[in-house]
Parts: sequence; structure tokens; C-alpha cells
Amino acid sequence: MNIVTGIGFIGAGVIFKDGFSVNGLTTAAVIWISAAIGMVVGAGGYSLALISTIVTLFILILFHLLEDYIDKIHHERILSLVFDNADHDNLQVIQDMIKNQNLDSKVWHVGKKNGCLEAIVVVTGHKKHLRKLDDLLLKMPQLKAF
Repeated sequence: MNIVTGIGFIGAGVIFKDGFSVNGLTTAAVIWISAAIGMVVGAGGYSLALISTIVTLFILILFHLLEDYIDKIHHERILSLVFDNADHDNLQVIQDMIKNQNLDSKVWHVGKKNGCLEAIVVVTGHKKHLRKLDDLLLKMPQLKAF
């Protein structure tokens, strides 16, 4: 019983919440499974411990690959755009450009500062499309900074 309490305390210590994100859940789960495998070894169940270790490693590798793939196809970028004038048509041009690159966008903020239009836009999509968008933004003469 003390092992379960101690491992629960250690597992809870590696979980961190930062705003809307939670980190350390996988680490906490691995701590729990390691303790369980250790208890099985202590009880003499070597074959069960070996099978559990192999299954655990397979699942961890599989989820790591899946996480990398999801990150690749659904990447998020926050763009802070500054235009050389206060014309709102420039923002529509950017939104059309984003849509043409098969990306999704959401405008967070639009304002004027020193005669320039400033906008914060959240863009999500595949990394290669985001790179193409960066290249197109660099070529826009009316975009002062991004």
C-alpha cells in the first residue's frame, strides 16, 4: 500500500498545468507502470514483467510517432502583422492568402497604431503550407512587419 501512495505522490509531482495546457501526464503514467512492473518482478513474475515492458515500450514509441505526425499536419502559429497603412483591405488579402494555402485562420485583434494597421492572426495547418505562407508574406510590399 505504501508503494501506491508514494508513486502517486511522485506521479502527481511531475504533472504541471500552464494556462490551458497540461504537461507531464505521460511521465506520470510511465512512473506508475514502472512501479507496477517493479512490483511484478519483486513478486517473481519475470515473464509478465518482460511482456509488460515490451508492450509499454511499443505503446510509448507508437504514441511518440503519432504525436509527431499530428504536430506536422496540425501546426499552429500566431502572426503579428503590421501594415504600412491603416487600410483594412490588406487584412482581407492576408486572409484570402491563408485560405489559398489550405490553412485556417482566426483574427484575434485588429487595431491602429502610428497610422499603421496591426492585426494578430492565429493560423493553423500543415507545416509545409505555413512555410509557403511565410514566403508569400515576405514578398508583400504593404506588409511592414510580421
